[in-house]
Amino acid sequence: MPRFDNSPVAYWLLVLVLSALLLGAAYRTQLRQELFLLLSLGFLFVCRLPSLVYNLEINPDESQMITQALTLRFDPVYFRSVDGTTGGPLNSYLLILPSLFGLPFDYISARLLAFVLVAGHLYLLFRTIRLWTSELTARQVLIFFVVMLGITQSEDFLHYSSELLATLLLASAYYLYARQLRKRAPSLRAVALPGLLMGLIPFAKLQGVPMAAVVTGFVGLDILTRTGRLPHKPVTYLLVLIGSALTFPALVVGTTLAYGVFDDLMLYYIKSNLIYQGDATFLPWLLHLPWFLAKVPSLASLLAVLLMAGIPLFFKFSVPVSLRTTEGKMAAFLLLLLAATIFAITRPAREYIHYLHFLIAPVGLIMGFVWEGYRRLGRMIPYALALITAGFC
Repeated sequence: MPRFDNSPVAYWLLVLVLSALLLGAAYRTQLRQELFLLLSLGFLFVCRLPSLVYNLEINPDESQMITQALTLRFDPVYFRSVDGTTGGPLNSYLLILPSLFGLPFDYISARLLAFVLVAGHLYLLFRTIRLWTSELTARQVLIFFVVMLGITQSEDFLHYSSELLATLLLASAYYLYARQLRKRAPSLRAVALPGLLMGLIPFAKLQGVPMAAVVTGFVGLDILTRTGRLPHKPVTYLLVLIGSALTFPALVVGTTLAYGVFDDLMLYYIKSNLIYQGDATFLPWLLHLPWFLAKVPSLASLLAVLLMAGIPLFFKFSVPVSLRTTEGKMAAFLLLLLAATIFAITRPAREYIHYLHFLIAPVGLIMGFVWEGYRRLGRMIPYALALITAGFC
């Protein structure tokens, strides 16, 4: 295994060279998108190498899920052999995957899988922003989060956490919804796929349900407000959406009933999650949110910049919006998604930084819109300087 404590200068020199190449690649839009993405995710991988090869615990949740995966490899009935507390069953089952390729049940395997999930999350964020804005904007937003998640020293952003699979599933749903808005007439399959993903999310992380509800609602709303002719009746689309969303939960209920662990599912996962919170109630904790975000200065600074830059932009372009227009649906979706995400991370009333994984995609999407708005105004320099400052605070 490589070591970095003996030659940190050489390692950070490599990181700085890759940073320069990445910054140059963002502005060279003639560079193929595939090469830019490869360079971006390669930079993220190199930055996270020290934690990837550190085969010791950096968070107790990580150790718990590795142990659960090892147990499930031999007794795959969840709630009979494993109680995952607030983490969803899918997180532990997913950790079995590296062992199928001959990797051991250790921290290196878990963090390699975590890297894949984070990389997939950022890739889908890029694709979604690209659909709604421009190639240049999508590249610049991606760079910010690649650098932030690459050079972070916070263990909560480095270990295999129970939020990673849920955020990947949610990012997939955001992308599918963005693509649906661009289609003149979505197919039934295009509606069924986000529904299936939404059905998976409660069993990855119950905390992701508010965001899943927003996506499901807006997929349905888009069908109901379509002005063009659809290949099928709107009620058919809605039935497909609801039916696909219920497919995996129905499978889980049937399986747990068959193995006699349905009561355990309800008690140890559903009920325990619903009553899991700290000492504070929701409103005081919501007011405490700025101090919670301050534990990740780059993300907190970015949110402050977006707030200050976004309000004047809103008044500059404020026009009556309708939920029958694509622009109106986008704006309403992003606002409700951000509200649902803030509710999800504040509802437990606990300062676990890994909850903030849920904020990355909503903040990134809003950042893309604000960035694109200032680009159209031709006033990018002050905003760019503010974002660069936020990134290194």
